[in-house]
Amino acid sequence: MRSTLRSVGVVVAMLLAIAVGTSSASAELWTYHQNIGPGANVFGPYVGHLVGSEVTPWGVGIGCAGIRYIGLTCPLKAEVVEYRIGGGGFTASEPYMHNHSTFETFLNGQYWES
Repeated sequence: MRSTLRSVGVVVAMLLAIAVGTSSASAELWTYHQNIGPGANVFGPYVGHLVGSEVTPWGVGIGCAGIRYIGLTCPLKAEVVEYRIGGGGFTASEPYMHNHSTFETFLNGQYWES
């Protein structure tokens, strides 16, 4: 019984070490309930190890998520959208959001850095 508990403890410790090691990116909210005009962009802070950007709409406005000079993702409807650099890569740039709607809307912006 004691050796079984020890084995379970070792397995749990290994799984926790793997989980902590793989979650290398931390999320930061850079703007909350940001008012943004139709077709406008709002840029976040400069981040040295930027890996992704996320936009959450308030209401029916369509918000696109992007990384300046890298790329942008726009959904077809008002929903949470993210843009991430693939393959474990990162860049030194700024997260940004774009209002793809024809009217003023409010958006939240978040980014991930490694």
